[in-house]
Amino acid sequence: MKTHNILSKTFILLAIAGSSLFSKGVGAQNLIVNPGFQDGTSGWGTDCSIEINPETVYGGTNAANKVTEIDIERCFKQQVAVSAGATYDFSFKASRRQGGTPATVGVTVTITGVESGTQYLNISHTYTNTTWAYTTENFSVSIPVGTTDTRVVIRFSNYMTTGTYGTLIDDINFSVNPLSATLPVRLTAFTGNMKGGNALLSWTASNDDRDGLYFIVERAAAGGGFDSIGLVTVSGTAYAFADTKMLSGINNYRLKVVSLGGSTYSKVISLNNAGAAQIRIYPNPATSAIGFRLNSAAKNTVNIQVYSLGGSMVAMKQMTMNAGMNTGTVDITSLRPGSFFLKISDDQGMNYVQEFCKR
Repeated sequence: MKTHNILSKTFILLAIAGSSLFSKGVGAQNLIVNPGFQDGTSGWGTDCSIEINPETVYGGTNAANKVTEIDIERCFKQQVAVSAGATYDFSFKASRRQGGTPATVGVTVTITGVESGTQYLNISHTYTNTTWAYTTENFSVSIPVGTTDTRVVIRFSNYMTTGTYGTLIDDINFSVNPLSATLPVRLTAFTGNMKGGNALLSWTASNDDRDGLYFIVERAAAGGGFDSIGLVTVSGTAYAFADTKMLSGINNYRLKVVSLGGSTYSKVISLNNAGAAQIRIYPNPATSAIGFRLNSAAKNTVNIQVYSLGGSMVAMKQMTMNAGMNTGTVDITSLRPGSFFLKISDDQGMNYVQEFCKR
């Protein structure tokens, strides 16, 4: 059974053409996973609850567009990789829900360093629109040189909303400001090796055209799509990155090299994390419930989610894992026959995904 990473928008196997160091890419990248909630809760965590529906549920006009609501019960968050010395453009769209909503509702947004606890942004906005209309909020977030932070948590929560009708959020963006790093870069080498259960990646770059911005480190499980796990700003000629939370089994790595003129991809490096814990699903195929066994390094609360092949979440629950081997079950009686993915994850980087069949 192959392990899949379903944080990407699709489950398409990305083909790597030839053995050259570069393949042509696309433009600048939003570092937020699932920024418009079209893939449900994929990429988003919560310490309360999260609600996602077509905007027409809340008074909007586009039934194909999904949004999330912030009210007295709701909040959501996501970790994003950052680089010291870089400046990021942060934005989102917000609107007061229509129909039975208090006259004034609001949202609080914080951006906090994972390692240092530094709060880089803490803002609250209220919304009073009486017809469906988005307000776009724009901010600039600077990560200081010398910080220990390699990731930040972006969190949305309630502000001044006393009921269950509140503020709609959509199209969240967090991306490197193109003027914050303008050093040149051309990738000349990219290597990786295993050390102490971690993946150590290193690369060198030549500096000639003075148009380089940053490197995005991307990782994929065997047969899965690539997701960004780190960002390194261009500075000098030699670089290194350690992946201390590898997936079980084969981990594929590549670099997205972003410059003012666009981006390129490096070759793919494959490293085998053979000693990592593996998730085991049984029975497979299943009829009414699936069981699983998973080894956890420490006691922790995890999210257990079931996704369709199209990326829609069809079941979820939380479970407290104890240190060592854990077992659990998921009720699948309501699912139609077919193939699905079981995902077990937490906010500390655990991310196990495996396919199963419902008969």
